[in-house]
Amino acid sequence: MGRAVVRVRFQKKVAGVDVVIRSEAEPQDRDWHPNNVIDQIMSKTWRDAGMTPLESAEDHVFLRRVWLQIVGRIPSEQVARNFLEIDPNQQTV
Repeated sequence: MGRAVVRVRFQKKVAGVDVVIRSEAEPQDRDWHPNNVIDQIMSKTWRDAGMTPLESAEDHVFLRRVWLQIVGRIPSEQVARNFLEIDPNQQTV
């Protein structure tokens, strides 16, 4: 599944539309419950798309995914090292 807001500008007008592409894959059959506020917000979108979220990612995979999504490129080696050296209970991106 993918979700994005497509924004179009023409002259001085701007329009946006929320696009959700649903997966044809079967939802995973496992018991999942939201663990935090983000999960609670996203769970409706996942449920509407017939999806079950994947298992939690390892720290290096999580960092790469979040960094690509926010910054648009993979994190530098120094950023990755700094993040991975922090106690997992105190990590923030």
